[in-house]
Amino acid sequence: MRSLFVSLIVLGLSVSALAGYDYTISNQYIGTLIMENSETLLMTGGGVNSLTAKDFSFLEIKNTYPFAVGTGGITQLTLGNQSQLTFSGGHVQYLNIGGFATATLSGGQINKIYSYQSTTVPNYMQHIEIICKDYSFNSTTSKLTGTWADNTTFNIQLVNQTGYSPVIDNIKFTIIPEPATMLLLGLGGVLLRRRQ
Repeated sequence: MRSLFVSLIVLGLSVSALAGYDYTISNQYIGTLIMENSETLLMTGGGVNSLTAKDFSFLEIKNTYPFAVGTGGITQLTLGNQSQLTFSGGHVQYLNIGGFATATLSGGQINKIYSYQSTTVPNYMQHIEIICKDYSFNSTTSKLTGTWADNTTFNIQLVNQTGYSPVIDNIKFTIIPEPATMLLLGLGGVLLRRRQ
């Protein structure tokens, strides 16, 4: 009886934690999902062939199953209007971003990014933020490589579109320092303070 009661409490907390989302994908594969009118999505597994976010939709993608058509990952993820994406894990074949949509990327695997955005209107805004330890961009091949905060690597093909800003100009990089660097900075601050 006690374990049943505990199970019901845990189930209740799990459901209430997910209750703030219009859609949740955890272990199923969906062919097409179009989100509009401020709809929200939490994805922790599974996959989607074509996922489109319009208007003020919000997507939080923490993970997907490994990419395989019909079972896992996301083949095509399209962001438009003023939709927002937070992507911290999983696998996306093609990420298309346009309008005033924004994306924060901090993990996972993204094969290609297509940007249909201008960084000069409005206010020189960059619409994509990549949070990582380091990165390198090869302008000849348009390959962006680097290391996420969890020490996994990324290798993303940036695909420029005629009439829009180059994808690399649309990316703001937020560099997460190594723990040893933070320790040295902290020690330096302590030593400077002692000196005064």
